[in-house]
Amino acid sequence: DGSTALRALDGQIILAAKVGAGRTHAGQPSQVEVPRADVHEGAEGTVAYDYLTRRAEEVPGGDVGELAVPRREIAGRVWHDADYDGVQKMTEKVTDEPLLDAEGNPVLGENGQPVMKTEKVYDQSEPGLEGETVTLTQYYYDETQTNTEEGDPNEGTHWIRNTAFAADGYNVLAAIATDDWAADAVLTDDGRVTITTQADGLYRFRNLPTAYIDSKGTLYLASYRVVLGGLHKQEVADASGTVTSAVPWMMTRTHAGSDYEADSDVRDNLSGIEERYHLVGRDAISADLDGVRGLEGQVILAAPRDAAVPAGDQTVQQAVSAGEVIENAEDSVIYDMLSARKPADEAYDGGDAGQLPVPTRSLEGLVWRDANYDGLQDTKTTEQITLPDGTAATKLVEEGLVDQVITLEQWYYDPANVNPDSAPAFLTPDYDRDELNLSGKIDPAYDTSHWFRNENFGADIYTGLRDAEHPLVKGTWDTADTTVADGVITMKTNEDGLYRFDNLPTAYTDETGKQYLAGYRVKLHRLTENYDHEHYGKPEEGAWMMTRFHEGTEAAVLPTDSDLPDNLGLTGEYPLIGREAFVADETTDEDGNVTVTPKRYLGERQEMLEGQVILAAQSDKARGATAEQDIAATDFQNDRPTGEDITFDWMSARAYEDGADAVEGGDAGELPPPTQDIVGIFWNDADNDGVQSLDDAGNPIVMNPEGERVIVDYDEDGTVQVYEAIVSGAEGGEVDADTVTTRGERIQYSEKQADGSLVLYKRNPDTGAFDVQHTYAPTEVGDAYRDGTVYDENTSEDGINNARVTLERYIPSEDGGWVPDPEWVDSTKYDLDGKTWEDYRNSPSTVWGDDPQHVQHTKVQAYAPADDEGAEPVMRAGVYRFEDLPTQRADENGKKIIYGYKVRYTDAGYKQRAWMIAKYQQKDNFTQDSDLINTNANLMQSGEYDVLLNRRDESSVLGNLTGGNPSNNDNQDKGVLTLDEALAQKKTAVREAVAGNTPAVALASVMASTVVATAMAAGADATAAEAELYDLGAGSDRAYNDAALLKRKTGTIEGVLFQDADYDGVNDASEPKLEGKRVYLRAWGLKLVTDGSDECHCDEPAEGAAGELPVAPGRVTALDVTGQPLAPGHHYEWVAEEGEPASVLTDANGRFAFDDL
Repeated sequence: DGSTALRALDGQIILAAKVGAGRTHAGQPSQVEVPRADVHEGAEGTVAYDYLTRRAEEVPGGDVGELAVPRREIAGRVWHDADYDGVQKMTEKVTDEPLLDAEGNPVLGENGQPVMKTEKVYDQSEPGLEGETVTLTQYYYDETQTNTEEGDPNEGTHWIRNTAFAADGYNVLAAIATDDWAADAVLTDDGRVTITTQADGLYRFRNLPTAYIDSKGTLYLASYRVVLGGLHKQEVADASGTVTSAVPWMMTRTHAGSDYEADSDVRDNLSGIEERYHLVGRDAISADLDGVRGLEGQVILAAPRDAAVPAGDQTVQQAVSAGEVIENAEDSVIYDMLSARKPADEAYDGGDAGQLPVPTRSLEGLVWRDANYDGLQDTKTTEQITLPDGTAATKLVEEGLVDQVITLEQWYYDPANVNPDSAPAFLTPDYDRDELNLSGKIDPAYDTSHWFRNENFGADIYTGLRDAEHPLVKGTWDTADTTVADGVITMKTNEDGLYRFDNLPTAYTDETGKQYLAGYRVKLHRLTENYDHEHYGKPEEGAWMMTRFHEGTEAAVLPTDSDLPDNLGLTGEYPLIGREAFVADETTDEDGNVTVTPKRYLGERQEMLEGQVILAAQSDKARGATAEQDIAATDFQNDRPTGEDITFDWMSARAYEDGADAVEGGDAGELPPPTQDIVGIFWNDADNDGVQSLDDAGNPIVMNPEGERVIVDYDEDGTVQVYEAIVSGAEGGEVDADTVTTRGERIQYSEKQADGSLVLYKRNPDTGAFDVQHTYAPTEVGDAYRDGTVYDENTSEDGINNARVTLERYIPSEDGGWVPDPEWVDSTKYDLDGKTWEDYRNSPSTVWGDDPQHVQHTKVQAYAPADDEGAEPVMRAGVYRFEDLPTQRADENGKKIIYGYKVRYTDAGYKQRAWMIAKYQQKDNFTQDSDLINTNANLMQSGEYDVLLNRRDESSVLGNLTGGNPSNNDNQDKGVLTLDEALAQKKTAVREAVAGNTPAVALASVMASTVVATAMAAGADATAAEAELYDLGAGSDRAYNDAALLKRKTGTIEGVLFQDADYDGVNDASEPKLEGKRVYLRAWGLKLVTDGSDECHCDEPAEGAAGELPVAPGRVTALDVTGQPLAPGHHYEWVAEEGEPASVLTDANGRFAFDDL
């Protein structure tokens, strides 16, 4: 019927003809009936043949069609994925071949010229990696066997590895590894072919059959697997082969994008230290088989059977599980081993491998002077300065501070281990968590954490401090001062106050090459000290302070605020804790006004991790990659919710802010310690009441020689303007609270001459002209006006110039007192000629006189600020002023030491003239009384000091608070007041009252006594009290430790020697007088001596009655002005003046007189 059928019984051919119709004869032996199934496969029934009759036509015996097993190529690329997007960057290249339309005609462009074809080529910004090893293995599918090779991806399946691959006769190495790949090709004994990538990163295996043929010629479906031999190695080795420097590389994102041939096929959830990485490509086998290749990326070159070809038991077809072809696929796939899936000129994608080095970032920050203490850097305002060499320069007022020591540590997150020693340094046993945990986030849970410090940072092969290609420091920071020890890098800020660390990897790499998320901690080693003194030659010295922490009311301040925390109680190794976000509360009142309340301790990097900076980027969508690390959100930013996690990808670096080339590591604003003045006045206390007599305007009461009130205005050059004083408002001549004193006409004035002399002019009442009254030579200028030319010292209370005053400095002692500061006698810093405290105690009126911070002489200068804004300060005579005094310093551990000062009257010239010390601390205003102590010439009591810092108040910065011993001074926290403010002051209720009848004492006896000085030094302060909390930034001048002296009071001792003729004991006028007789006078005085010493000549007191001299030399109890013992273990004795007694001869009237006593 013209149809065809398949011969049965393996193609058996029957040459006999079928028995024709009507020819059947049952007895004919040549006619044989056979089953049709023996003739044609699947036929039914029977058919009769006559073997004596042959078939009429020629019978075809069957044809044999043969074809070679197809062979194809597997190729791929290993490349540097610079942008970490997981996709090879391609560009289009214009070829020389024109683009043709469907009819084969060239396509013309708008210009009428043929459009050329383009092709995609690799972009050189993501170059291939040369020299990477890639290994190929062959497998075959045999249902009679099971793969038992341990660790093989095909273990447990019917895919068996061909251990004779490339050596079995059907595949030879030379055919597989050709061209440039042949040179380095290696074939192992177990059938693994390894080649290396070429300059473009390509690898290519050629002539790979779709089927495996065994020794019997049996065909099996073949598959292939491509394996990358480890990640890229970027290493430098020395002559011995020891690696001295390395950059770790990791795989890029897996299967990014939709272009299967441009993505990366190394799984990114593997570690970076594997010896082999399967290239697990994606494939589109069919519409139903599209995805990741199964069994770790095995490549099947054969094509699935064409649906048009009927299924059958054919040797070239093989059914395999679909899940072994494409991951998670179902059912099975029938492959035609003799059909290749791709054309002969198209290579199969064996898988690509994108890699990149662990990224790095730079850290940068600034240490700057915060001149106005507002916590924000002013980056614009400049000022002119004069350098120590005399040259002028311009600098920012809020300049960067050079040579500030910065340290850097690298920490890493190990999720599998807990660090029992990760508590920060500030969590000392005495840390006040309740008071200083202002963020509410200092959690004791951080005492143990997953963060560990790399103790080899800066010295391991991945973070070499001065690595030739990737140094951590460079430029102006690569100096001899930049060092590394025990994993801590130390550097100094440059001339702009900047610190910078470069090439900091986002991940820590351990000695095995494994990576962990890294964090970096920047610390300021110490606050600076003596900066202006050392850099600009200014007198300011001492330990600097931190400025206000995280100030500002908007996010724009973050680049200019200070990240030096003030709540951690540290004295060194300050962590710089920057803010990741600006946090504030906003409230709106009923009028719609918005109030922003910044939360400056929130939004910052975690305090308990010392403000560490994570340089890796956060992952927007976690994909389970090895480079991704989940950490507690509070590890990154302290105000994030507890229990929340953040995922970081340490193969993606944190983006820099616009215009920046470094991540902000934290800035530190510092300000110099306040340098303050101590000011006081010496005045002539004419009425010996211990209080300077002032009029209602605060002017001293001054009387001219004629007994008239005058007002004297002084200038700093020593000249004066003298006015009549017009007093109004007084009743009955009494000056009271309603009295008003104003200036009348000018009656005198003086002028400085070119030769330094001073001419005093006085108004002539008759002519009104000013006549020369007196001319003072240059050597006499200091004593001008005290000869009665301007005022009378016996009635006037003006200031006393040229009095020598010495300043002493003390530091707190552990027992709550104060002790002499050894640095106050540092002759390398001060002009002291090597004189020590002991030298000073032995001779207070002669040493230290060349240094202006130690010794001053009273003179005309500013005494009080102006009452009105814009007015000139109040000038006075007799003013001492110690300027620019340091308030503090730091010890070797950074702990602040505050200073206490004492002022002492040490004028030998006044001692020789025996000026007297007036009454002590009289009346009820400490700004007007005299504080000069008659026993030791101090202007402060034992235990009383000038501390030039105010105590803590609500505006104080926590980090600038320090404990110190009390000043015990009425002027504490007062500053220098205007005259009106000073007149309103009252003494404290706890002040010891001093008797109002304290007699004047000769200063000569004070200055001559070294015993007092020794006692003062031995127990510089016996007063101990509860410590004060001082604000290191709240400097304040001190005043009102003043001294009242008075003109020496003298008297005469006189008498008459006569002959008492009538022996009645009365000098009668008629009795003769004795002329020429010598009379002697011996002076006695009280001397302070040490009990039991060689100076002591008596043991029992021998005081006389009240108001009388002792009946005999003896011990007199030594008390100070408060009635307390002057010095333990000491007493007074009456002793005779040394040397010969004074003597005179009686005159003709028998009279003798000792004058001016």
